[in-house]
Amino acid sequence: MPRTDRRPQPQTSRGTGTNPAHPGRPAPEHRRDTILQAAYAVFVRDGFGAATTLAIAREAKASKETVYQLFGSKEELFAALIRWRADRMQAPLAMVEQSGMMAEGQEFLELAGTLTAFGVEFLTLLTLPSTIEVHRMAIAEAGRTPRLGQLLHEVGRAPTAHRVSAYLAQAAQHGLIEIDDARDAAGTFFALLKRDILDRLLLGLETQPDQATLRARAAHATEQFLALVSPKTGLSHRNEPDGPPAVFGTDRYIER
Repeated sequence: MPRTDRRPQPQTSRGTGTNPAHPGRPAPEHRRDTILQAAYAVFVRDGFGAATTLAIAREAKASKETVYQLFGSKEELFAALIRWRADRMQAPLAMVEQSGMMAEGQEFLELAGTLTAFGVEFLTLLTLPSTIEVHRMAIAEAGRTPRLGQLLHEVGRAPTAHRVSAYLAQAAQHGLIEIDDARDAAGTFFALLKRDILDRLLLGLETQPDQATLRARAAHATEQFLALVSPKTGLSHRNEPDGPPAVFGTDRYIER
């Protein structure tokens, strides 16, 4: 009679969130994410100034030693929260860089698609309730802990703006757009994307728009931007008497 009982097969740690060196313990990546989620919860609940690494460790069900080992300080925890959002925002541009599409010569419609995809990701993350809470936290702590606002810029805004600037500079080199200053052009694109949505969310005047609204907004901003920078009508002609009017972004968004 054939045997029907089989021994259970050992499970690998890949995709399980377990640590192969210490079975039953979370993998370092999983533990890092758990601590980041806990830090966000404690920061929002207690405020950055009153938040402690002990409270974060308890929220994450981890030891203080683990928190210090992975992040080093409360400030670095805040920076890691910002860095995660910035990396997500830049994903569409990173895909283009990795594939080498721009180096091979991107078509204008592909350029529009990449900018729109970036715009959707940017607006989606910018308007998340968690992102709004992080901005409110930085504003509330500006008098006592100005370093939070600096981190928001240095770790989040500036790298994102620089990456967009580099992408637009490449597009200009390939003749897809015509601009004088890539950083100035990136500021224009951000201004068209954001308009006043962040202010309205910070003030509680509205809630996060749905995805259809964000996609339409990103597509419209891209259309407006490309109308300004297309060859022969681009921002490089803004100083000419008969050139088209330009919409300039804020220099405060882009680190000079």
